[in-house]
Amino acid sequence: MANGETKKTPAVLRRGAAHIVIGLAIGISGLFIPKTIFLSLLGAATVAFLVIEFIRFHSPEVNRWFCSSFRLVVRESEKTHLTGASYMLLAALISFLVFARDIAATSVCFLALGDALATLIGGSNGKKGVRVKTTAGKAACLLACLAVGFILHYAGLNVSILTIAIGAIVATIMESLPKFVNDNLTIPLISGVAMTLVMLIVK
Repeated sequence: MANGETKKTPAVLRRGAAHIVIGLAIGISGLFIPKTIFLSLLGAATVAFLVIEFIRFHSPEVNRWFCSSFRLVVRESEKTHLTGASYMLLAALISFLVFARDIAATSVCFLALGDALATLIGGSNGKKGVRVKTTAGKAACLLACLAVGFILHYAGLNVSILTIAIGAIVATIMESLPKFVNDNLTIPLISGVAMTLVMLIVK
C-alpha cells in the first residue's frame, strides 16, 4: 500500500478483496487441476499480463485506457510500474514450477490472505516512501498465514505443522520488510524456499 493509503478507503478494501480472491483461486486451483493444464493456463495468464504491461508502458494511450478501465483496483504507483497482479501471477508460476505442489499452494495462500489482511487490518507507517507495517498488520499476517496453513494441512496437504509455522513466520517477515522488492513476489518465493528446506531437513 502506498503512502497516503493507510485508511480503509473503498479502493483499499476492493484491492484487498481482489487480492484474497485471486490469490486463493490460484493456490487452490493448483491442487485440483492437472499440473500440465494448470501450468499452461497460469503461464498463459502471466505472459498475457506482462505483455499488456509492456505495451501500456510504451503507449500512453493504452496506459490511460488501462488505468481508466481498472481504476477501481489500480494504485497510483501502478500507473507507471508493474501491477501487483503481475507480480502475483509471476510468483505463483515460479512457485508451482519450482516447489512441490503442496508447498507452492501453501505459499501462494500465505500471500493471498496474509498480505491482504496485514494491509486491511494494520495499514502501514513510513516516511519518505519506505513502508513499514504496523504491529497489528504483522500479527494479522502471521495469524492469517497460520490459519490458512493449518486448514490446508488438515485438509490433507503434505505440509507439516512445523513447516507451516516456519513458512508463516518467514512470510510475515517478508511482508513486514520495507518494500524494495514487491512482496507479492517475495512472500511466496521466500516462504516456499523456507518450507522446502524444513521439509528436507526434518524428512
